Amino acid sequence: EIMEDDSVEFQLFVIDNDLRIPEEQKGFYDEILNMDLRIEGTNAGLFNFARDSTSFSDRVLFKAIFIPRKSDIGYYNVSINVSDASNASSFISFNLSVFEVNHKPIFINLSDQATNVNRTLYYDINAEDLEDGNDSSGNLTYSYVFLNGSDFINGDGAIFNTTSGILNMTFRDGQGGDYQINLSVNDTKGATSYRDFWIYVFDLPQITFPDSDYVFNLKEGNATNLTFIVNSTRLANLSYFVYIN
Repeated sequence: EIMEDDSVEFQLFVIDNDLRIPEEQKGFYDEILNMDLRIEGTNAGLFNFARDSTSFSDRVLFKAIFIPRKSDIGYYNVSINVSDASNASSFISFNLSVFEVNHKPIFINLSDQATNVNRTLYYDINAEDLEDGNDSSGNLTYSYVFLNGSDFINGDGAIFNTTSGILNMTFRDGQGGDYQINLSVNDTKGATSYRDFWIYVFDLPQITFPDSDYVFNLKEGNATNLTFIVNSTRLANLSYFVYIN
């Protein structure tokens, strides 16, 4: 019994005393071994034997190295017949089972997102699973945990659809900031994968100084510093434009 995705190695020793014949006598009889491998099952070419380069006095080592995949799952009857130069032969057979492994779903191109307040962020999160297909099949389920920032989803399926993975959110004034979300996606058999990503929401900068009715007193011919204090939710680099009527 072997499992899908396992790295499998079969070793077969064929013992033949005629291999001991000295090199100078091989003109009378030179032993040659031939293998006939037959595989009955899902994939008749599941593996093949190759003669190993290791040297032995009275035997030959054959190796088969392979990795069964999803399409190879099933039951097999394996028959091996080895014959020599005189047509003498030896035969063995065995049964082989390749069992399925349930794979975890994986996220596809999950990336950080950036947006502004009063703007809608539409983000289609995608995942796929080898057994259950992609999230359009309805077989995958998303869940989330906020690691940074307040939970703006609050279980609202209109904001985040846990079946399709679609996030559709319009951030309002005061919701600017950095949100870190841990996403998980699980398949129908409970296998789960996790990934983190960030959403950066730029809020409107707030001028905290001066007040709107503040008056700067300037004198002709004198240099004057005009001080403005502005808060930005994300501590972003700000550009200032001053308009003078």
